[in-house]
Amino acid sequence: MVHYKHIMRSRNIGQNPVHSISRVLPPVNFSIVSKIFLLAIMGFMSQILGYTEIIYSSPTLSSAISNLVPGFTFILAVIFRMETLSFSNKGTRAKFLGTIVSITGAFIVTLYKGPKVIQNLSSSRSHSPSASLGGTQDN
Repeated sequence: MVHYKHIMRSRNIGQNPVHSISRVLPPVNFSIVSKIFLLAIMGFMSQILGYTEIIYSSPTLSSAISNLVPGFTFILAVIFRMETLSFSNKGTRAKFLGTIVSITGAFIVTLYKGPKVIQNLSSSRSHSPSASLGGTQDN
């Protein structure tokens, strides 16, 4: 019974956006196609650069960078004057402080060198009597 309810609800929800479009879409011209192509190339390159980043750096840096997206978005909004920096506003102070804290936290997580959790396997094997797989033990 639940299965049929989900089918009917998804059919009803799926039809509403199609029927509610009342405006006429603009014709597809070279400008629109070139913008779509440029966005696709930028998305593709960001994926490739993200995978290359993991190869040349630590996975910690990659996870820290993904958490910085809201901070970078706020910085870009300020640069392009989509956001105003009025420190009398609580929301602006919270965004500014959150951006500073997230960038500082990403630096700390990336640059912190703590104690080794897993020691090098070759150093622990060199102290054992049968270090190699084909080694023999003396009785």
